[in-house]
Amino acid sequence: MHTENKIGAKSKAISINQEVKEGSKNKGTSAETEIKVPVNANFKLQASSTKVELSWDNLQSGYKLVRSGKEVYTGRTNHYTDSDIEPGKVLSYQLHMELPDGSYKKIQEGKVSVPYPAPQLKLNTVVDRIGDNFADFSWTKMSGADSYIVYQGGGVAYQGQQTTFVSTNLNPNSTYDFEFAYKQNGIESERTTIQVTTTSKGAPLFSRRERRIRLRTLIKPSIKIKLSGLLKMVS
Repeated sequence: MHTENKIGAKSKAISINQEVKEGSKNKGTSAETEIKVPVNANFKLQASSTKVELSWDNLQSGYKLVRSGKEVYTGRTNHYTDSDIEPGKVLSYQLHMELPDGSYKKIQEGKVSVPYPAPQLKLNTVVDRIGDNFADFSWTKMSGADSYIVYQGGGVAYQGQQTTFVSTNLNPNSTYDFEFAYKQNGIESERTTIQVTTTSKGAPLFSRRERRIRLRTLIKPSIKIKLSGLLKMVS
């Protein structure tokens, strides 16, 4: 890009924050031309496990995005979605603004961590035994699970590698809600909720084995399969 005065003096190239001086054979004059480059373009990065969404202020210019040294976008829109990503990675982006001479100037940069996807399966949990002051649970071991979590009363009652949990110090003939989940790559799965009611004080223990025996004696064979499926308490 260049500028000319009326008497044909040779002009100098315009650059950022550079004063363009024009000479004249008659009387010396000077003019200043400045390209305004924003200090903050409100460069925003938001990542999910499958994409990174980037946006910035509309500067009425062309733009270029560079990700970890590789150019991923050039254009005039002030937003871009990058789907060529990998979970667990930290990505660095640089936003460049196009100048009138066709070159680009880096104006802002940012980093974002790409999270792992949430586990797709819920924890298969069953109630093994219930007494007047305790409840005994177990669940299926999940491949790749970092840990298992049991929530009770709004707080964490257990977190670890075991696939069983016993809640004690419960009150007789009372109802309690428990939530079960597991973590994979640091991401928590959807919770499985089970509600149990403790037995009356001094009543016999309740167990899955005893329940099956009672069902065989009380339920007609033609409907036993249907009802036993409903009573597995698997969420």
